[in-house]
Amino acid sequence: TMPNPADEYVYVDIGKQGNYEFELFSLNGQLLSTKQTKQIDIFDTESLANGVYFIKVIDKNTGNEIAVRKLAVTH
Repeated sequence: TMPNPADEYVYVDIGKQGNYEFELFSLNGQLLSTKQTKQIDIFDTESLANGVYFIKVIDKNTGNEIAVRKLAVTH
Protein backbone atom coordinates (compact mmCIF):
# COMPACT_ATOMS: atom_id res chain seq x y z
CA THR A 1 0.00 0.00 0.00
CA MET A 2 1.16 3.53 -0.68
CA PRO A 3 -0.41 6.95 -0.91
CA ASN A 4 -0.51 7.78 -4.60
CA PRO A 5 0.05 10.59 -5.30
CA ALA A 6 2.56 10.92 -2.46
CA ASP A 7 3.36 14.22 -0.75
CA GLU A 8 5.78 13.78 2.17
CA TYR A 9 6.38 10.02 2.15
CA VAL A 10 5.48 6.72 0.55
CA TYR A 11 4.87 3.58 2.61
CA VAL A 12 5.82 0.27 0.99
CA ASP A 13 4.70 -3.11 2.38
CA ILE A 14 5.69 -6.32 0.57
CA GLY A 15 3.18 -8.39 2.55
CA LYS A 16 5.60 -11.09 3.67
CA GLN A 17 8.89 -11.26 5.56
CA GLY A 18 12.04 -11.59 3.51
CA ASN A 19 15.30 -9.93 2.56
CA TYR A 20 14.41 -7.11 0.16
CA GLU A 21 15.89 -4.05 -1.43
CA PHE A 22 13.67 -1.15 -2.48
CA GLU A 23 15.02 1.14 -5.20
CA LEU A 24 13.54 4.53 -6.05
CA PHE A 25 14.08 5.69 -9.65
CA SER A 26 13.28 8.88 -11.52
CA LEU A 27 11.28 8.68 -14.73
CA ASN A 28 14.51 8.79 -16.78
CA GLY A 29 15.95 5.79 -14.89
CA GLN A 30 18.25 7.58 -12.42
CA LEU A 31 18.58 5.67 -9.14
CA LEU A 32 17.67 8.13 -6.37
CA SER A 33 17.56 5.99 -3.24
CA THR A 34 17.84 2.41 -1.99
CA LYS A 35 16.68 0.76 1.23
CA GLN A 36 17.32 -2.68 2.65
CA THR A 37 14.27 -4.03 4.47
CA LYS A 38 12.65 -7.17 5.82
CA GLN A 39 9.10 -6.26 4.73
CA ILE A 40 7.99 -2.64 5.30
CA ASP A 41 9.71 0.69 4.76
CA ILE A 42 9.08 4.36 4.11
CA PHE A 43 10.63 6.58 1.44
CA ASP A 44 10.81 10.30 2.15
CA THR A 45 9.34 12.04 -0.90
CA GLU A 46 9.19 15.54 0.59
CA SER A 47 12.41 16.62 -1.15
CA LEU A 48 11.45 15.16 -4.54
CA ALA A 49 10.10 17.36 -7.32
CA ASN A 50 6.54 16.85 -8.49
CA GLY A 51 6.46 14.10 -11.08
CA VAL A 52 6.42 10.37 -11.72
CA TYR A 53 8.88 7.93 -10.12
CA PHE A 54 9.24 4.15 -9.91
CA ILE A 55 9.83 1.89 -6.93
CA LYS A 56 11.49 -1.43 -7.76
CA VAL A 57 11.44 -4.32 -5.27
CA ILE A 58 14.25 -6.89 -5.42
CA ASP A 59 14.44 -10.16 -3.48
CA LYS A 60 18.01 -10.08 -2.15
CA ASN A 61 18.08 -13.87 -1.66
CA THR A 62 17.43 -14.64 -5.33
CA GLY A 63 18.34 -11.36 -7.02
CA ASN A 64 14.95 -11.40 -8.73
CA GLU A 65 12.92 -8.29 -9.35
CA ILE A 66 9.59 -8.84 -7.58
CA ALA A 67 7.68 -5.72 -8.55
CA VAL A 68 7.89 -2.27 -10.06
CA ARG A 69 5.29 0.32 -9.07
CA LYS A 70 4.70 3.77 -10.49
CA LEU A 71 4.62 6.57 -7.93
CA ALA A 72 3.29 10.08 -8.51
CA VAL A 73 4.64 12.83 -6.25
CA THR A 74 2.50 15.94 -5.81
CA HIS A 75 3.10 18.64 -3.22
